[in-house]
Amino acid sequence: WVDEKDIFKPSKIHCIDNKGKVLWSYELNSDVYSKPAIGEDGTIYFGSENGYLYAINSKGVLEWKYRADGDIEFSPVIGSDDTIYFGSNDDHFYAVNPEGKLIWKHKTNNDIKGSAAIGDDGVIYFCTNAVIALASVLAGVTLGFFALFAMVPLSVFIAIKGSGAIAKKYEDPFK
Repeated sequence: WVDEKDIFKPSKIHCIDNKGKVLWSYELNSDVYSKPAIGEDGTIYFGSENGYLYAINSKGVLEWKYRADGDIEFSPVIGSDDTIYFGSNDDHFYAVNPEGKLIWKHKTNNDIKGSAAIGDDGVIYFCTNAVIALASVLAGVTLGFFALFAMVPLSVFIAIKGSGAIAKKYEDPFK
């Protein structure tokens, strides 16, 4: 038998200068798999295995943490309006404001598997286990969600609107 405290090693977020000097470290009691995203004001955002999205200021002090119901394994992204977007293994994709308050969350029916990307037009792209989905967000208003299923039987690619209606159907040209 091995005591759990001898197995568990806490994760740390480190801040170092360009000469390698450690300026500060922030310790967590959970693993961190994502790289941090940094807001224009220097706030550092990252997810953790314990289901929290953390906001640490540039001095290494916790500003807030937002709880999702599953692991946050991938890096958050920050929109032009400072909204923080991230996915969780609770089958949801989230948008929170810089104060850590939920703006909206979208049910995906699959764990989020990758960091999101934001297009120049404000469209947000993210992946789940079997789905690539996108949300169009302009001026803080969600305009719609779509899902693009990667590979369905018969070598067909289908884009589906959030309502469930087929938006596009792509036949495999190599079949």
